[in-house]
Amino acid sequence: MMLEGRRISVVGLAASGKAAAKLALERGGEVHVSDLRTDTATHASGAELRALGAKVDLGEHPMERITAAQTVVVSPGIPPHAPVLRELSQRSIRWISEPEFAFGFFDGSLIAVTGTNGKTTTAVLVAHLLQEDGQEVALGGNIGRTFGPPASELALRGGGPHWYVVEMSSFQLAAIDSF
Repeated sequence: MMLEGRRISVVGLAASGKAAAKLALERGGEVHVSDLRTDTATHASGAELRALGAKVDLGEHPMERITAAQTVVVSPGIPPHAPVLRELSQRSIRWISEPEFAFGFFDGSLIAVTGTNGKTTTAVLVAHLLQEDGQEVALGGNIGRTFGPPASELALRGGGPHWYVVEMSSFQLAAIDSF
């Protein structure tokens, strides 16, 4: 899927938000990113995205920029009760989660693992079993850097494996309409 000329706003600039912004930029989107944090790591991520052509706001979520987007992507670290999400809801502006955004770019089949306990163990086991069967597999999602990257980072790899095994928290799953 190409995003040529589409305005994309990403709310949250941690690992998932940064990966979503890079994915949107790579696919031709006009990207805006915002984050309330202003720490050194966030400034470094913001500078990296600015160098790639994104507009970046730190210390605020400017609604005029966010609402000007055709697609609003929300990083999984943004809680559902966050003021920016309440404001979007009050304005009847639909937003999608970073995993849902990323899934639109996956070329292979998707296995999403969720639940109360054992998500990481199950996702790692499923990926291992598929690899042992000779399948090309990418493991990621809400699984932590030790095991795999955010879903958008998997989508950035292009060409893609046959299988994507993605861990999803219940919070992430609740924010997804379809995949």
